[in-house]
Amino acid sequence: PDGTKLASASDDKTVRVWDVSDISEAREVAKLEAPPHSTVYMCAWSPDGTKLAAACSTTVRVWEVTNSTWSEVAELGIGAHKGTCAWSPDG
Repeated sequence: PDGTKLASASDDKTVRVWDVSDISEAREVAKLEAPPHSTVYMCAWSPDGTKLAAACSTTVRVWEVTNSTWSEVAELGIGAHKGTCAWSPDG
């Protein structure tokens, strides 16, 4: 959001936030694990930079980055297209 943080999604079932203000010494500053038997495909910052949406196996989860908790879950159901997520400009 402000150019100093980077978010990553990984097949190890995690969403991580990195401080990249000094790219030569990027460091992990937050990590949240998805539920068991869930894969995290991608993540996207909210327009205000306080939340991350994470596209998981059968859900899209919203992570409150400031307190490291999953705050909302949208169930996609079996057969739903998975792997992408995005925010609308107004959040």
